[in-house]
Amino acid sequence: MKNILLAVLVFCAAQAASATEAILSGDVTRIDAAARQLKVEDVAGNTTVIRVPPTLEVFDRLKTGDRLYMIYTKPVALAIGRIPAETTPAALDVTARIEDVDRGARELRLRAPDDSTLRLEVPAGTPGFETARVGETVPVRYVEAVAVAIREPMR
Repeated sequence: MKNILLAVLVFCAAQAASATEAILSGDVTRIDAAARQLKVEDVAGNTTVIRVPPTLEVFDRLKTGDRLYMIYTKPVALAIGRIPAETTPAALDVTARIEDVDRGARELRLRAPDDSTLRLEVPAGTPGFETARVGETVPVRYVEAVAVAIREPMR
């Protein structure tokens, strides 16, 4: 059992070569079948909402409480504060409170209206990042997290 888990983690680490991809281990706390979204809580209590594309058929077999190991693309901020009027394909807009700004790591942590935490990578040149302040409630446009690979949960 431990050897299988180790092999899966090594596989995931090898696959997560891109800076925008990450490995997540956690428990499924919510499944939205219509939107094909999972809410996963890691051992530190951080939650991540991840969209699962139809190509990952394992989604249809998942249950609340399953322990998952997955690779996913990290959510990325496109604009903070002033949102451009033009739409961006596959982007979402949310108004949220800024909980943390890490300018060195170029990361932003937000508290969404549903009380979930949203952690975003912020590429260089993203409008509004340099002036973002903890405690502000601002509109944010971002690209959501998307699952790349999910290991079938063991039951």
